[in-house]
Amino acid sequence: MVHWALVDSSKFHFDSMDIKMSNSFLQKLVDASKKIIDKIVNDQLPKLSKSIDDKIKELNAMVAGEGPSTFVFPVYGNEIGLNMTMTTAPITKVDSNLIKM
Repeated sequence: MVHWALVDSSKFHFDSMDIKMSNSFLQKLVDASKKIIDKIVNDQLPKLSKSIDDKIKELNAMVAGEGPSTFVFPVYGNEIGLNMTMTTAPITKVDSNLIKM
């Protein structure tokens, strides 16, 4: 009955970005809009941080309330359950119809 939780605090920020366009007219528009583009990107980055943090919270909730099949994922339809808590990942070989565990 060992339980664990990921602790995460993500924060993204770009001081500056370079965008290269193959069209010279479009490149001039991008260059003229550089400050606006940088501001828009940095204004949206907290949403990325929140999204990552929310996914980590979902995983922690799943671990906290785990049951016998929490980390079992169906394979081949629902015929076989693959336990994802193994210490090494399963190995498959193309066209062999075998999974080495």
